[in-house]
Amino acid sequence: WLWPPMRDALLRLFEHSQHNGVVPGTAKLHSIELWNEEGNLAAGELGYSCGAMYTSLTGFHREPSTGTIQMLCIAGLLVSSSFVCWDLGMAMSYKERLGARGMDRTE
Repeated sequence: WLWPPMRDALLRLFEHSQHNGVVPGTAKLHSIELWNEEGNLAAGELGYSCGAMYTSLTGFHREPSTGTIQMLCIAGLLVSSSFVCWDLGMAMSYKERLGARGMDRTE
């Protein structure tokens, strides 16, 4: 589902983090998956963290509401892991319904 140049860039980032460990201030790639009771992949996301900030890059869902469930699970993980900011990317109505708000770059 990823455009090949984007996939290659993310793979290089992942390989870099695997070979060099986590160094403060460096990005770390994350793959988050939601599986249904039958063992099928229902939703997923790729993102990265740097310090206490997490950025969602791209995601998908295959079943109704699984994208929302995935986002709520990520929110819980970020709060419990002491992240202070979650960049959800482009403003979209479903994100706003879940409480996201746009921020000016100066914020």
